[in-house]
Amino acid sequence: MSVKTWLRYLISISIIIFAAIAFNCSNDQQSAQESQEKNKIYYTGDTLKTERFNTIITSIKTRNQIGGIFSASPSEGAIYVAVQYKYKNVSNNSIGMFSSTPSVYLYDGNNNKYEADANASPKFAVEVGDNEKIVSDLNPGISVNASTVFEVSKDLYKQAGWRLSVIVDDHYFIVNVNKPVVKKQNKENLSLSYENCRYIKDCLNLMSSSLNDIDSSGLTPLTINRIINFTFPKIQENVAIIDSSIPDGEFKGCIKAARTSLLVVCYFTVEKYGLMSDSEDTPEAQELKTKFIEKYKMENMDKSERADYVLRIFKTFFMTASNVSVKECSNSAGQNE
Repeated sequence: MSVKTWLRYLISISIIIFAAIAFNCSNDQQSAQESQEKNKIYYTGDTLKTERFNTIITSIKTRNQIGGIFSASPSEGAIYVAVQYKYKNVSNNSIGMFSSTPSVYLYDGNNNKYEADANASPKFAVEVGDNEKIVSDLNPGISVNASTVFEVSKDLYKQAGWRLSVIVDDHYFIVNVNKPVVKKQNKENLSLSYENCRYIKDCLNLMSSSLNDIDSSGLTPLTINRIINFTFPKIQENVAIIDSSIPDGEFKGCIKAARTSLLVVCYFTVEKYGLMSDSEDTPEAQELKTKFIEKYKMENMDKSERADYVLRIFKTFFMTASNVSVKECSNSAGQNE
């Protein structure tokens, strides 16, 4: 064997040993790094940005079976949690096949870590048509689809606190698994009058104004002060009129739920910035916050995460009410002409 060949052999062995040491050190430091980067919570569809990648969790679903002819089934009392994600090389260089790419792990409310199921994951990858690079480079500007599957207890998965830990370029992102559930809008014969629609539009415009304020300035004390003192009282007046003048149903429920969730966003933001002591907190605020924490399983979230999470709930109710109002009020306008 030539000297050059021996040198290549020794260099290869050294690289493998160094990689193993680095991997072990990385595992030892993971919990400390995760605790430092949990200051923000992400959701399905959010972009997780690092120096080399833009990563998006696109789907989190439970499955009782994975694959086609050669399928995989979970153990008795268990289910699969199937996660799909995609990532894009946003750097100016190709990323080699031995470079690290985004990794996904599942945690429960007791902080137990779940590894991917070695049997179900590759079968799910075939089922959904993953195109993740295995033996070739990921060139700049290229996106690929990937997935992973976890086996968990069916009963435990019903509990709060489940989350994904997405590791990208030594960054640790927490993606919430629990989501607010909004019932599908039933087709209701609301028979909205011109006056009904006027109050509904005024109410939704005020909510939209609040959202624009939050989007432009963020959930800051100044923004919340404007909403509580100027915008919200007008929303409350319109909701009271709507509540007394249109039939009960999911549409009216969405309007009222949007109103309440916007108020709770304000309450959690006030709590986040410590603008009010516990003794100054009103019984109404305490009751609403407790109800939202229990209903949407936010016990394990910190104060900042709760404000952001309820903001997403508000947006969901607002968009549902807005979509229905456009249709119903258009019909009403046609009838009044």
